[in-house]
Amino acid sequence: MTSAVLHVLYQALLMRSFRLGDFGQMYPIARGTAPLVVTVLAAVFVHE
Repeated sequence: MTSAVLHVLYQALLMRSFRLGDFGQMYPIARGTAPLVVTVLAAVFVHE
């Protein structure tokens, strides 16, 4: 359930960023942010 909520939230924020900013700038930022967030969350909550 949490995974689905996070996925929907990510997609909503991704679409909003594409509407607000230039696609050429927003796409690399958005695609590069997800692995960073997952790494930080894994380190904090799972101690990996």
